[in-house]
Amino acid sequence: MSLMCSISDAESNQLTMALIKAVNDAIASGKDEPDIVARLTENIPSQCKLVKKIGSYDVSVGGVFIHQTPKVHFDGMKKNSIELGDLLLISTVKKLSGEITRKALLLQAKIITKLPVIDTGNDDQHELYRDWPVFEYVRSSPSLNGKTRCITGFDLYPAAKYLLFSKPLNPSGGWPHWIHSRVVHANALTAYPTDKLSSYECFVKELHDFVLSEKGKSFELLENSEYTYLNELHETAIECSPTVAKAFFSFY
Repeated sequence: MSLMCSISDAESNQLTMALIKAVNDAIASGKDEPDIVARLTENIPSQCKLVKKIGSYDVSVGGVFIHQTPKVHFDGMKKNSIELGDLLLISTVKKLSGEITRKALLLQAKIITKLPVIDTGNDDQHELYRDWPVFEYVRSSPSLNGKTRCITGFDLYPAAKYLLFSKPLNPSGGWPHWIHSRVVHANALTAYPTDKLSSYECFVKELHDFVLSEKGKSFELLENSEYTYLNELHETAIECSPTVAKAFFSFY
């Protein structure tokens, strides 16, 4: 359920300005990459509350600061473990009829000095996002520690991306790329985790479309019993064969 065709120009502009403020304030006041991400975790949901209704739809955004926790391990890694990401965003859109659409966006943050990005600084992290091998949670909540996951689907690159910041802040760089002359002028960009990072996009534009359910990975909330059943099914499939595992629903 995308709101791209339902949002008015005025609502779109209001949402864009709110997201520009969320991103620029975080970059300007953040001391380093973890601090910027922590501020984004607060800023994005709080600014989106100012635009909580789009037409007849209720929208909300949540953020989870996941820097250094959880950590995961997969076969062939150079290190013992790596973080799953830095920032997890959740978008929820509710229609008057009660129908709800939920999307998730997982981001690994880096401060950069130039484009294109040649070296992401962590080969294990890059391989995780590029290939999504079967991995195990090694530092997480008690319910996830020791659990294995096989993440599959056609929406993985749009749903798990690199988030790239440039400092010092460019005063006009928070504007979406359709306003400034080149996307590289943006203060924050996202990129696909291909061998050489690709499909760079202005982060404000990415957030705008994510809030409207145009970007990210779809997911559903599960009852405890449903989650337990699917988790056991997932674990069994992985033990049987990676090929079998790819046929099952997968989740972070």
